[in-house]
Amino acid sequence: MHYLDNESVVRHEKFMYNGNGKRVYVIVDGSLTAYVYDGAQCIAEYDDAGVVTSQYVLYRLRKDVYHTFLCDEHKSSSL
Repeated sequence: MHYLDNESVVRHEKFMYNGNGKRVYVIVDGSLTAYVYDGAQCIAEYDDAGVVTSQYVLYRLRKDVYHTFLCDEHKSSSL
């Protein structure tokens, strides 16, 4: 996908989804972000070097109602 952002710069994006329709990675202008799931919820994002860039926690609001919160966004941890 190509589009112009607010500064009229062409950006290149590629998305990959698994068989369940969940996004497993995105590449934006050559930078990869991979997504890790626990069931239906995204729990982490990694960059192309395997470094954790974001971690999420699933919080139960009430019976059968859940919300995912960003609990940490960093560039210093790796697998």
